[in-house]
Amino acid sequence: MTAFNTETYERSHRIMALAPGPCGTGYAVIETPLFPLDRGVNSCTGAPTTRVAVLTRLIEWYRPDVLILEDIESAGCRRRRRARDLIRELSKAAEARGVAVRPIDRLAVLEHFDEGRRPTKVEIAHAIGERLPELRQHVPPSRRLWRREAHSMPMFDAFAMIFAATKTE
Repeated sequence: MTAFNTETYERSHRIMALAPGPCGTGYAVIETPLFPLDRGVNSCTGAPTTRVAVLTRLIEWYRPDVLILEDIESAGCRRRRRARDLIRELSKAAEARGVAVRPIDRLAVLEHFDEGRRPTKVEIAHAIGERLPELRQHVPPSRRLWRREAHSMPMFDAFAMIFAATKTE
């Protein structure tokens, strides 16, 4: 019987990002190095406590080592009070379950995908689709001013936060 060498085995980390959006909260779960486990948009509507409870169950289900959320204390944060309250409650819920919370500035995400000029959300989604081929079919088309944001966009926001936080190219 061959002995298992624990010195050469590097434990992978499970990272989860949550990104509240207008049509739901996007989530992405990966194991390092960049192995996507799951992704989607949770369209739970209703009272804020209901949204927190549903998203807390997601945290409990995936048991991430790190939860990435938008930094609501940064100067670049443009979230309204309701979204800020949701992010604050999710942070408290994760910390209560022993999950490390890593806030990331929205401007840091934009800088990560910067290629000479400030990228749009759709351009960031296309860049993520190029890096993760399984997401290509979900990349939304360019949006016209009078159209709503695509339903899948919060999911790409969550992946963008993971890419920026882990500095993945």
